[in-house]
Amino acid sequence: MVPLLPRSQAKPAQWGNCVGGATGYAVARAFNQATSPLVVITANVQAAARLIEEIRFFLDDQSAEILSFPDWETLPYDVFSPLPELVSQRLLTLHRLRNLAQGIIVAPVATLMQRLLPAEFLDANSLLLKLGEELDLDAFRQRLEASGYQCVSQVMTH
Repeated sequence: MVPLLPRSQAKPAQWGNCVGGATGYAVARAFNQATSPLVVITANVQAAARLIEEIRFFLDDQSAEILSFPDWETLPYDVFSPLPELVSQRLLTLHRLRNLAQGIIVAPVATLMQRLLPAEFLDANSLLLKLGEELDLDAFRQRLEASGYQCVSQVMTH
């Protein structure tokens, strides 16, 4: 089974009514012949998580980048914020998308219907730390304070 990919970005491929792990298998095979990132849209968050596991199982190249773009999992009228893990995952995915030459992005349809922050805003307000990198503590503290954090001697709350 070799799924057909569109010849241009103007006409997306649509696969439906696949049984069992057939969708994961088809996406994994499509990844092998794709020359650009694939975006896979699922019905909901559970389907996205299941599909990511299926794709990982069927992929020949286990180092291939599979990005999950999760939903906020909150309703518009909820009085609480989304889980920090979800916020971090969304920001990480948006950051990685900027340089993704080949990979797979899996997102629920409801997530894709929401507005996103501009890429320039994300770049200007991102803080990336790398292992072994020297850190200027004063500049780091000033940047965090400018972002709304408070400098305290002991952390007592989130």
